[in-house]
Amino acid sequence: MQDDVLNTQTNPVDQKGYLKICTKAEIEKKKKRLSMFQSLFNIYAILLAIFLVFFFISSFLWNQ
Repeated sequence: MQDDVLNTQTNPVDQKGYLKICTKAEIEKKKKRLSMFQSLFNIYAILLAIFLVFFFISSFLWNQ
């Protein structure tokens, strides 16, 4: 069975057999959590890019 968040069956049950009720509030909460992780990942990617640029520039100037 597909583990779909937007499942609109009358009695959706997940793999463990528990009743799975996904309300719109839970879906919005999952979307907010996903966007939070995405923004954190973007911040870390930007910091990593800045660090790499600084590292390459400093090593290039050190070799001069």
